[in-house]
Amino acid sequence: MTETILLVDDDRLILQMCKDALEEAGYRTMCLQEGRALAAAVASARPSLILLDIQGVSSVHVRSTISS
Repeated sequence: MTETILLVDDDRLILQMCKDALEEAGYRTMCLQEGRALAAAVASARPSLILLDIQGVSSVHVRSTISS
């Protein structure tokens, strides 16, 4: 089974570079440019790993969003 990695970054170029590299390495990716859809994306994709770079959002908020 292919592992899914959720990428969240507001910089489209960085997001695309990470996506390309990870898919070339054999991973499935899901990309978001903002954190608002994070909870829904986690629920639907059930990613093995989340790579997150969002300014202005605390790690406590992200954890509670993912946990709910």
